[in-house]
Parts: sequence; C-alpha cells; structure tokens
Amino acid sequence: MMKVCEVVESLNLKVLTANITSLSGSLLHTLFIETDEMGTAQVKEKIEAAIAYLDSPRSPISSLSF
Repeated sequence: MMKVCEVVESLNLKVLTANITSLSGSLLHTLFIETDEMGTAQVKEKIEAAIAYLDSPRSPISSLSF
C-alpha cells in the first residue's frame, strides 16, 4: 500500500485516506485522493498507468521492500 501511495503522490495527487480491508481471503485497497489539476477521467488514466508501471519489472519501485 505504501508503494501505491507513493505513486499517487508522485502524480501530484493528495492522499486523503488509505485503507486496507481483508474480506474472505482477499484484500481491498481504498484510497481517497484530491486534485485540483485534472478531471476524473485523466486522474483515472494516470493512476492506472502508474500502477501498471509499478507492477512492471522495469520499475525501480517494484524491487523495493517496505
């Protein structure tokens, strides 16, 4: 979750709250973010691209341990 928050903050988005919930053996990550610079569709696109990059083996963040 820390990696996701770091990626979101790198996009100049402010993380208001971050929660992790365990339900039936699955984890649900919930982030509430704030931005004044982008519309909803643009924010969604940037976050999806950043998370995809985070999961990429090329990402320097993907090799970090917290």
